[in-house]
Amino acid sequence: MEPYYFRIKDVEEFLEHYLHIYEQDYNRTRAEKVVRLFPCLIGKNVLDIGSGGGFYSLAASKKGCKDITHLDSSRVCVKAARLNLRKNANLDAKGVVADASNIPFINNILIS
Repeated sequence: MEPYYFRIKDVEEFLEHYLHIYEQDYNRTRAEKVVRLFPCLIGKNVLDIGSGGGFYSLAASKKGCKDITHLDSSRVCVKAARLNLRKNANLDAKGVVADASNIPFINNILIS
């Protein structure tokens, strides 16, 4: 059964619920550990596969990344992730609704 927040259709409501879950110490610490694996993200492009509400992307933005693309199979997740970065990092991230098993990019270019 899918989690409750995947049934939410309103982007603002989804983001609020999602961030409430991910602001817990365990999740925040996990995101910080993952992002620490990348010493410098300044000038790098990040593709956040399975972005959810953009929690890891937000952590990447704090490491200097300014070019982030969210990819998720849920349109609400992509919109919420973009909203999250716009509100909390002043970034206008890109978003793609797609399945991670069929990523629509060739040579770093989105296939329409």
